[in-house]
Amino acid sequence: MITKTLTLIAGISGAATMSQFPEFSQQYVQRLGGAVDSLQMVVDDFNASAQKEGLTQEEALEQMTGSDFIVRRKEDMVKAITRLDTLQENLASLEGANALSRLQLIHHMSDTEALGAVWKSYQPAVQLTLMGMVFAGLGFLLGALLASILLGVTVVLSRRAFA
Repeated sequence: MITKTLTLIAGISGAATMSQFPEFSQQYVQRLGGAVDSLQMVVDDFNASAQKEGLTQEEALEQMTGSDFIVRRKEDMVKAITRLDTLQENLASLEGANALSRLQLIHHMSDTEALGAVWKSYQPAVQLTLMGMVFAGLGFLLGALLASILLGVTVVLSRRAFA
């Protein structure tokens, strides 16, 4: 009886947790789009300044030498350009995808700044959409399966210990 109760609790907990994924991932994609827009403005401004001097982006970066400040600014620009490229790739992969596809593409949800911003402002809610229900069912099955496995291992080990 205790095993069934714990399995049911784990299943319900899994359902409640997994049902949040569709909305959480949608908010992540929105944050990612905002980050891409912001970084794009910074990179475009840098490229415009370089172009006014008759330089490519790479040439402008190469010329950023001399003082410690300029070298640090160059490092910042290289980071911004690299991050923009990564975020654009991730956004392109996630943007048109539904929640089930996003689950398969979860490795594209790796930007810690965007994840942190979503996590900070996210408000869990009952997901009454089809995707919310699908993820709730998936979460229930995963939670119940995990609880069954852990409880089964515990029972086997305790029987061996007292045998």
